[in-house]
Amino acid sequence: MRSTERSRIDLHAHSSASDGMLSPSELVARAAERGIEVLALTDHDTTAGIAEARQAARRHGVGLVPAIEMSAAAGDKPLHVVGLGIDPDAAGLRAAIGRLRELRAERARRIGRRLARLGIAQAYEGACAEAGAAVPGRAHFARWLIGRGICADNAEIFSRLLGRGRPAYVATVWPEIEDTVACIREAGGVAVLAHPMRYKFTATWLRRIAGRFRECGGSAIEVVLANQPQRETATAAAIARHCGLMGSVGSDFHACGRYAPELGAFGALPPEIEPVWESLPAASVLAGRTAAQ
Repeated sequence: MRSTERSRIDLHAHSSASDGMLSPSELVARAAERGIEVLALTDHDTTAGIAEARQAARRHGVGLVPAIEMSAAAGDKPLHVVGLGIDPDAAGLRAAIGRLRELRAERARRIGRRLARLGIAQAYEGACAEAGAAVPGRAHFARWLIGRGICADNAEIFSRLLGRGRPAYVATVWPEIEDTVACIREAGGVAVLAHPMRYKFTATWLRRIAGRFRECGGSAIEVVLANQPQRETATAAAIARHCGLMGSVGSDFHACGRYAPELGAFGALPPEIEPVWESLPAASVLAGRTAAQ
């Protein structure tokens, strides 16, 4: 897959199959409206939205990369790994998704109990209602809390209640990155270290984790993201060069909004970084146009 129009490729977006606000078909339609030619649906720990997105991609002429964003860890440090071009029906991947679903469900129940002890009743039930068929995550709790007027916005929710170290935060033991990368590769996918600058790791730790990721079979790192300061893009690019990783781009789209990251709203990958999409075979684009056209 090749393209000279970087903003027409978005390899990180979420639908209501996990914690996005738009259904998979609505997400694809919005991508088409914004001129996205190749979109990766990277829902958290699920591939449930891919079939619907595939049908919508055929209607709108958008190339859809089947993908997933998997919860993982490097020791006690939680992180996310995107798998691009995966086979959603791969047995090992389906088994891993089942285990992650159980971990997410238990985390949601524990968050609900912690919020109840803080005097916020029915939060778990409210988050389940927000999630619909998906497993409730922190984003669903946040929407319910905002809707009830308990907090004004996400910033307050995470600084006061749900962020790391806050009273309702629940630490979860996620699979190690070696296991996660192996699972993605066995499903025919390319493993990408997601949004590296958001973990707030020191530079030393980030290089160490990126090196470990590369050694276990990881192929790329997200270098360009929507709403990311240029200095962070430069740091991510330097890590990619240092560790011999390809670069990926994406919005990490979840919802429409004035301050929310928008599909395709980011700059080009630095020219010295090899684009990960060039390593994806055309066959990994399920429908619509390929970037080579």
